[in-house]
Amino acid sequence: MKTLNLTQANVQSKLILAVALIAAVAATSLAFQNGGGAKNTAIAMTEVPVQQVVIAGKRMTAEEKLAYDLAPKEIARVEIIGQRLSADEKVAMLAEDEINAKHAAAHRKA
Repeated sequence: MKTLNLTQANVQSKLILAVALIAAVAATSLAFQNGGGAKNTAIAMTEVPVQQVVIAGKRMTAEEKLAYDLAPKEIARVEIIGQRLSADEKVAMLAEDEINAKHAAAHRKA
């Protein structure tokens, strides 16, 4: 009789664990399929203009390299300097972006 109760308790615990596991897998799969009901298609279809950053660098001379190597080690520092574009520069940049977008679209179709 005691063995029967242990077996029954063991079966019940395994059954509860199996049901919980199936529920967790179902909830996880539904979460990844539905995306919480978000409207991702509208965002993906419209292209949002992105502000561009141009990073320009220059080679260091031998003297600059030596001065850099001999300088005491400090925390690295990045300096960002921006400037406003004129109307002509903005139009030229927009035209270039449009040409690049058409070029990329043509490559995607091919």
